[in-house]
Amino acid sequence: GSTTTSRVLGLLRQELNDALNWQALVALRRAAGGSGGVAAATRDRSAALLRAVVAVLGGHEPRKADLDFVGSWSLPAPTAEELARERAARDTTADVAEPSKQLPTDKATRKKKQVPVGARAPPAAGRKASV
Repeated sequence: GSTTTSRVLGLLRQELNDALNWQALVALRRAAGGSGGVAAATRDRSAALLRAVVAVLGGHEPRKADLDFVGSWSLPAPTAEELARERAARDTTADVAEPSKQLPTDKATRKKKQVPVGARAPPAAGRKASV
């Protein structure tokens, strides 16, 4: 029914979005002199899955190699490079103070600032200005 179709289309949309994100990560990591690692493996899985879906939607039989690859795929362990990058990112964020601790605590900052008349943008067409 339409519920099944909507669910399948939602999953395909998410898969395509994820595939584009993984492709971007691979490109960024390679541009920085690294390897693709987990990102490249996940991108390859997404590519095989999308090729199979496109074949089925086009009324063709998907390639057996793509089906076998997707069916047997599992997330690889992160490389030493990826683990080091993750540790470095965690260490960097630990050094940053929480924003709430950086804000002044005097009562003047808690008051709502008055906006001078005429400083606001004019209302959108068809909407009345609130006073």
